[in-house]
Amino acid sequence: MAAPRRSWVLAATQACPHQAFALGHYALGLQFHAEVDADEIESWLIGHAVELAMAGKSPEQLRQQSLHHGAALKRASRHLFAEWLADLPVETVQA
Repeated sequence: MAAPRRSWVLAATQACPHQAFALGHYALGLQFHAEVDADEIESWLIGHAVELAMAGKSPEQLRQQSLHHGAALKRASRHLFAEWLADLPVETVQA
């Protein structure tokens, strides 16, 4: 999947060259779940146990990583969205 034409790539990884992008001044596209918390990750670990096992991933290791990094990720997520919202242009509509 490619990023939309005329979008700005904001974050990239080797696996996904357009991990985050902006389109114009109002649209933010994320190819990851910045809003996820430990409870959501736990439900994913339970709900995707078969896929994790097939991929050779350890649910316990992922669980420990989410607990270890959870607070920092939550702060980063809030910062990401706060900065994006603060940068939105303010327009006045006259009736």
